[in-house]
Amino acid sequence: SLLDVQSQFLFSGDYIYPGPLYGFLPNSSLADYLWSARNIQANVEQNVTLLGAHRNAGAGLPKLNMQDVKTLQDVLSAIESGEALSTEVYPVVYEVNQHMVLLAEPRWLQNWELTYPESR
Repeated sequence: SLLDVQSQFLFSGDYIYPGPLYGFLPNSSLADYLWSARNIQANVEQNVTLLGAHRNAGAGLPKLNMQDVKTLQDVLSAIESGEALSTEVYPVVYEVNQHMVLLAEPRWLQNWELTYPESR
């Protein structure tokens, strides 16, 4: 992600955007997703606008806000603790909010270790 402090934009790339978040692909990590949400919450002001890399809707900017990051963080924490309910079989689907869903591996396949713990 890239933060433009002056313009109050966080360019979030493929991390967070309106639409399905792909947390089940081979290079995806739910632990890294959660770490990033916590890091953004701790270091980015609440009035920042997030601009993602893409979206499912028609024309327009893929805009989100810091509340969306907080909601994603809450859902990821609930997934990690086993409290979140999912639908579908593979990938399983967790509803984040009206803008996003998280596609993930079933609970028994989820790995909650950080990809690069030494760099955190």
